[in-house]
Amino acid sequence: MKTSYKVSVLDSEIAVDWDWLVQRHRKLERIGFEATLKEYHSRDQRRQMTKELRQQIMKRDHYTCQNCGKYMPDGVGLQIDHIIPISKGGKTVASNLQVLCSKCNGRKGNKRTT
Repeated sequence: MKTSYKVSVLDSEIAVDWDWLVQRHRKLERIGFEATLKEYHSRDQRRQMTKELRQQIMKRDHYTCQNCGKYMPDGVGLQIDHIIPISKGGKTVASNLQVLCSKCNGRKGNKRTT
């Protein structure tokens, strides 16, 4: 007679050496610890834009357009924008994101802002 059974797999431990840890820390340090290396080097950067990240950027920029200074506390009409566009190698990390109103974002297009 066959019965079901459970197999437990330990997947939260990995074996690495000290050099690997140092190298990983240096790579994360270069990107300011803003994302995991997998996320940072992901080909699909648009997928990295989560609701939580959008809210974090809105709060950081005080619901204010970073171009014209328009304050919109309800967030309606504000958009999260990549400073360096994804098409030009920009990443979806907090330091490369800003809040713009829809008018300013429409004018910007695929250009890099300063």
